Amino acid sequence: MAHCYEEIRSSAKAQNQAITALTQKVEEPNSFDEASGPEDDEVIRPEQHLLAKEKLYLELVEEMA
Repeated sequence: MAHCYEEIRSSAKAQNQAITALTQKVEEPNSFDEASGPEDDEVIRPEQHLLAKEKLYLELVEEMA
């Protein structure tokens, strides 16, 4: 029983850290939206490199904001 509790606690801590990291990414100024010029089409947005789990956390954080 104690093992299950520790596993849940560890998972919750990891999720909280991921949400905190994603929140910081969301709060950073986004220069991509203000860019202009022919090279804009080549800009790779940070969101494109996120894992599926990170994208879900990002969506959750954006909904909470």
